[in-house]
Amino acid sequence: MQIVTNTIRFLPNLDRISVLSATILLAYTLTGLISIPARQLATQLPGFYIEIQINVQTFVSVLVTALAVSGTNWLLREHPSAKNQPIFQHWLIPALTAWVIGIPLYQKALGLYWWLGILLGGSVLILVLASEYIVIDPDDAYYSIASIGLTAIAFSLFFLLAVILRAMQVRLYLIVPALTLTTALISLRTLNLRLRGQWFLPAIGVCTVIMAEFTSVAHYLPLSPIAFGLFLMGPAYALTSFLSNLANQKHLKSMLSEAGLILILFWALAWWVH
Repeated sequence: MQIVTNTIRFLPNLDRISVLSATILLAYTLTGLISIPARQLATQLPGFYIEIQINVQTFVSVLVTALAVSGTNWLLREHPSAKNQPIFQHWLIPALTAWVIGIPLYQKALGLYWWLGILLGGSVLILVLASEYIVIDPDDAYYSIASIGLTAIAFSLFFLLAVILRAMQVRLYLIVPALTLTTALISLRTLNLRLRGQWFLPAIGVCTVIMAEFTSVAHYLPLSPIAFGLFLMGPAYALTSFLSNLANQKHLKSMLSEAGLILILFWALAWWVH
């Protein structure tokens, strides 16, 4: 009788993870030491006025996102299963993580809470990179655990992003594309993980259109930042669950019941904390 042991087939290079995480966090640390005059880009369109501020945080956000993408590719290419296959899907959550963890850091001055944020953000980034390394191989014994972890982190980042943008009172023309694009990418990656490498491309269009509507409505509701985040977490997670069940060809009644329950739960929490 053959005994099969459940072990992780390959482990990520800890030195590479440390270097990548430290480089990204160093970029955030240097933000407080660099002073670049902010520039305003403004234009008047029919019906509304658009104004966008370009400052050092803008450049750092682009920099850390690019570092996360290139660094993730550098780390994962060491995996034997990644030698001859595209791995662009593994860039999505690390790039999102590197971008989102910087947003609250920009709002805080250097101090205890800022350093706690750096420590927490770095820990999350390391977990994401290690999990992405594991899920390269769908046959890895820890694939399911790593997949669940990536999904949980991705939706937590979406919630954090929604809360911060609401607290900053970001205008509708910026908050809608930011949250809808984030939802579409998270849903696409989550479905790819649940389907073990397969793609369900209709998720992008469906999530973008529906979340744009929900975000527009929520923007004008009298919701606190946390309630706003919970209100949007409902449709974001419910849509992902529905599309996952649809791809797995489950019964329509079961799909609607699960999605409806998720929606009711998050909206009840939003009403409770509003």
